[in-house]
Amino acid sequence: MKHISKILMFFSLVAFFSCDEIEHGPNVTNNTPPNDITNLEFVPTNGGFDISYDLPAGKNVLYVKAIYTNNKGVESEVRASAFNNSLKILGYGDVNEKQVKVVTVNESEISSEGVSFSGIPLTPVVDVVAESVEMRVAFGGIKISWVNETEVPIAIDIYAENEFGELEIVETVYTESLEETYSLRGRDPVEQAFKLVIRDRYENISGTVYPDTPNQKLTPLLETRLDKSLFQQVALDNDDNWENWGAVFENLWDENPSPENWVHTQGDIPRPSILTIDLGVNVKLSRFIMHQRGGTWGFRHANPRTFTAYGSLTLPGQDGNLDDWINLGDFESIKPSGLPVGTLSNEDRQRVLDGDEHEFDDQNLVEIRYVRIAVHTAWGGNNATHIRELTFYGQLTN
Repeated sequence: MKHISKILMFFSLVAFFSCDEIEHGPNVTNNTPPNDITNLEFVPTNGGFDISYDLPAGKNVLYVKAIYTNNKGVESEVRASAFNNSLKILGYGDVNEKQVKVVTVNESEISSEGVSFSGIPLTPVVDVVAESVEMRVAFGGIKISWVNETEVPIAIDIYAENEFGELEIVETVYTESLEETYSLRGRDPVEQAFKLVIRDRYENISGTVYPDTPNQKLTPLLETRLDKSLFQQVALDNDDNWENWGAVFENLWDENPSPENWVHTQGDIPRPSILTIDLGVNVKLSRFIMHQRGGTWGFRHANPRTFTAYGSLTLPGQDGNLDDWINLGDFESIKPSGLPVGTLSNEDRQRVLDGDEHEFDDQNLVEIRYVRIAVHTAWGGNNATHIRELTFYGQLTN
């Protein structure tokens, strides 16, 4: 017992003196300013500068920082570690001359005298994107396209007329894609005003963009949701059998949201898996919504991943040769989260509920009555296919 007590006392003394040494150890302070960078170069960019330099010799630099005045007139800074020889300034909202000072800083937060330069940044990103915007009429609204070559995050506020004829924000699009097109829908087919502005994270706002028309107004095209009671199956020679596992073909348009209400192929014939529908009316299709089989099947198993839509005003032939049909477009089901097959985010689940929406090229619409969907691949990589519902929209021509 005495032996154990001596051991415990020994370790207690070691701990005591170790803590005492750490608490009262000397603090190293380096009051000597570090040397400045050399060979500073800068390149104006959209809303900023790319800055490069050579670090001073030795190990007396902890980091480098550029000091500048931001859009609000407040002094700001950006930093780069001593392992880098470049940094970026972003967010200027004009093309006025800017003053920038680059300093080195040591481990005691002592700064060097600094190296200064003046320069003029290029046009802010929001204004560059605004210059690229195109607005044109579309079914049920307008279609907006733009180019964001820098791929920095931006927000696009879209304004449209309310019931009092006043312009108000109806949609905000957040994006950092290189090129994008967005469709604003739900608008009546009457002449009305639209505009948009572009914002960034630095609170820069572009000039207002209006439609390129004499009165800065556009008239959306009338879009109709096709009446599904007019739909009928057409069985062509190369169509697949979609009535396996208790399914009936009419499930495709019965508006039943149950995950177990679908059409289903056996998967025992080569791709593509084709179905054909008589829409019951002549129409120029604008878009369609394909609902996957939901529940635990979202973005997996036999849900379509890539497919092609075909159309024709009359039936070309019973053999169903796709070369005799008009290719209306190639489409792909996109999983919002990008997560592996079998894993779903909340956004993925909502997409399954809402359906995958696909637009036809509104610059090259053709009149059809019969539509075919040819499925090339499924999310599970298997040969079977199941679809819960199809909904079509367009402009009736008869």
